[in-house]
Amino acid sequence: MDYVLTGHGFASEVAAIVSAFRPNGKLIRAERPRAGECLAVGLSPGGKTASAAVFDCEEKKVEKFAPIYDNGEKAAKRAVIRAVYEALRERDGYKPPWGTLTGIRPAKLAAEMMDAGMTPEDAALRLNEEYQADEAKAGLAADVAVGQRAAGEPPPGGVSYYIGIPFCPSRCHYCSFASNPYAKDFADRYLAALEKELGFAAGYAAGRAVETIYIGGGTPSALSPEQIERLLTAAAERLPVANVREYTFEAGRPDTVTREKLTVMKRLGVTRVSVNPQTLSDATLARIGREHTAADFFRAFGLAREYFGDINCDIIAGLPGETPDDVARTAEGILGFSPENVTVHTLAVKRASLLKDAGSPLAAARDIADMLDFCHGRLRAAGMFPYYLYRQKNSPGAHENTGWAKPGFAGIYNARIMAETQTIIALGSGASTKTVRETPDGTRIERVFNVKNAEEYIARIDEMIERKRRGVVI
Repeated sequence: MDYVLTGHGFASEVAAIVSAFRPNGKLIRAERPRAGECLAVGLSPGGKTASAAVFDCEEKKVEKFAPIYDNGEKAAKRAVIRAVYEALRERDGYKPPWGTLTGIRPAKLAAEMMDAGMTPEDAALRLNEEYQADEAKAGLAADVAVGQRAAGEPPPGGVSYYIGIPFCPSRCHYCSFASNPYAKDFADRYLAALEKELGFAAGYAAGRAVETIYIGGGTPSALSPEQIERLLTAAAERLPVANVREYTFEAGRPDTVTREKLTVMKRLGVTRVSVNPQTLSDATLARIGREHTAADFFRAFGLAREYFGDINCDIIAGLPGETPDDVARTAEGILGFSPENVTVHTLAVKRASLLKDAGSPLAAARDIADMLDFCHGRLRAAGMFPYYLYRQKNSPGAHENTGWAKPGFAGIYNARIMAETQTIIALGSGASTKTVRETPDGTRIERVFNVKNAEEYIARIDEMIERKRRGVVI
């Protein structure tokens, strides 16, 4: 679809709401409507009205208007989004479940409403009426805003650390992360660079409470036992590991979990692990390039349970070839192991993933909605509550990813990163440090990025450190 902007430059906002209707569509900016379908989005000269019209072969098919009630850019953006939403809703005969909400953190908006004095019910009603979110989605966002509070308030001036390990035993077909096939020499060189960055970044912990440490990837457990010991020892020598509230290690691929690795993790302070099957269908696992079976997950979870009392498991709704019944069997199978956390993801097909060009049959939006409804209902019935939520682009049906926990087990790091209430110092290739600080003008959030490519990260480690030296202000 082409699009034309008149009187404003809100291209990213237009693209975001269009993707809710057409998650894998291609949007091309044009100077005027031309052959094929085109979306024309404008602001009136007086800045009082936004309009959106859909043309087909230069013939106008539908046009919608949205008034702008307040001054300022924020109100104008909301009106542009609303106008496009109404035009595409009529054109496509489809209502995205999250309505006009285009951000990745709808629960943060619900939390802000509650902080201003609304009840969860009132916040949900406003999301439904003002932002056109489905009642179920609006209620979920409000429930998540309540659930995030189970993690407690972050310590004043406190920080958390994220350490990225960009290696996997093989590449899953849906993955868009900058991960690399595990190779010992490559991983050793990477760890040397990471130790150097950690040595510098540990300085941010001086005089501050370090609340959580999260080692993610990739698949950190793809490292050898000796490399895991090297990594965790480097962290223990530089950070107050013994005093953190939560220390997570992603052992996401069941085929990488061994007793020797778990022993090292436990001895060096890890308190929480993830063991992620994504599905318990062996046929689907083979189809998406995960070189393990459901039986491998059963073995890995049982082994992890010997060491840890806080385990997360991931489920992905919408994997190629899967039906709602397949997802229901996976959810029931995982709950049979009684994990403390379950994260239900919606498949997002991104440009960097192998699925993008594979032509594999993807689940319909209606089926994905049924998958999520079953999982959420079943997790509630199991006594779990939702405590963090985020959305991704290119997700069929424009759905969400939601973390669920047993009482007393809300993932603190996950709650902090979604609520954006704490500075997170991020290390490793592709890592994004986020600083959160209060100023006279309100909360200020800034980011400092590391390069994504692991070889570049190694070669440019001094530059990564300098970026932090100049950009991280807490």
